Amino acid sequence: MIRPLSLLTTNHADIREASKLRDVHDPLLLLNEKGCFDLDYLPGRPTCISIIDIAKRDPEYFRNIQTTTIVPFYKDWDSRGKILCEYPDQSYHQSIIYPYYQAVKEHNEPQGQLVRSQLCDRMVQYRRLILPFKKAKLLLVLYWVDFLIDASLAQVTVLSGREKECLSLLASGYSAKMAAHHLGLAVRTVEHYIESAKQKLRAKNSTHATSILLLHSMSREEF
Repeated sequence: MIRPLSLLTTNHADIREASKLRDVHDPLLLLNEKGCFDLDYLPGRPTCISIIDIAKRDPEYFRNIQTTTIVPFYKDWDSRGKILCEYPDQSYHQSIIYPYYQAVKEHNEPQGQLVRSQLCDRMVQYRRLILPFKKAKLLLVLYWVDFLIDASLAQVTVLSGREKECLSLLASGYSAKMAAHHLGLAVRTVEHYIESAKQKLRAKNSTHATSILLLHSMSREEF
């Protein structure tokens, strides 16, 4: 699922001015002090910042010059210096990356998106701002990651009906004792179902297990 985010500026002179900036080490200067760009929702500093060389004609051959990240998208793989066609999970790039990078390059206009997708064996949701600079020879790409969870969607199908019920109640704010009363079960029985679900989902704790279940329900329509 990709939803455009409104960029709250109509002043194209400001956009061109911002795209000429040389110092992109602190992108929030670009977002705040210049007053050029704003998003529907900016949850603080970006969790990932990339600079992309877009000199090549085809987006598959754009190159990641530099990445600074708090939350790495790929496990045990360094994206810096890589050509985009070398990245894992090219189906993700074909639909989520290439068309948007190409559009920003061609029109020299920033774009913002809310992205929810599956990347390799992870489920991810993030807000992304793509800014052209250096006369549209480079892209500054900022990510605000909402979640990045290691979990196979297929794992949820192995849960029993009772295990799903117990996790759903936890997600709704019920304690194990409250869930037991609601279901007409003993507290120890509910705790057993929760523990069994955690093991099947390879979840670290109950919160992790409920998040996997919720993301699975979302995935049927949007992932």
